[in-house]
Amino acid sequence: WMHDNLGGDGGGISDCDGLIEFNLVYENLANSVGGGGLSACDGEIRFNLVRDNIADYPSVSGPFTFHADGGGFHECRATFHNNIVTGNSADGRGGGFYDCSGLLAYNTLYSNGPIKFFSGIIENCILWGTSLEDAVVPQYSIVPTRALEEEGVGNLYTNPRLVDPAALDFRLRPDSPAIDAGYESYAD
Repeated sequence: WMHDNLGGDGGGISDCDGLIEFNLVYENLANSVGGGGLSACDGEIRFNLVRDNIADYPSVSGPFTFHADGGGFHECRATFHNNIVTGNSADGRGGGFYDCSGLLAYNTLYSNGPIKFFSGIIENCILWGTSLEDAVVPQYSIVPTRALEEEGVGNLYTNPRLVDPAALDFRLRPDSPAIDAGYESYAD
């Protein structure tokens, strides 16, 4: 478990390459550049719960204003799959993800600040309560709005009907439109 940590970059995990698996990364604070949960982590990031992390640059008096980016993930180049990412925020840009790239597949992103500057592929994800800004268009995912510049292939624009997100139960209810809705493109 990585929780209640304070770091300049990567309140939970920073500068880690390789496999990051089966972790609870929650309630961490990055108080400089960003990455409340993870910063500059490259490789494979899978089967983690990344929740309620914050990137927040402290107020400084003077003529300049600084902000921290990426409440959940900051500048990670990775394959992200089978993660739950929820409740992350930033006082700057990208509450969920900021300036990340790679493959984002089979993840549930629920009620985060926006995904900002994500390049690569987003597919087979639930992106509910999480907006996209300057990010690739998802495919075969549940997204909250059709207000993207272009609609991704196979997307659904409906409530995913999760069991109880407030209690961190992100399983799909039996009537969820996400059941059998994606396509098999990435194998573990």
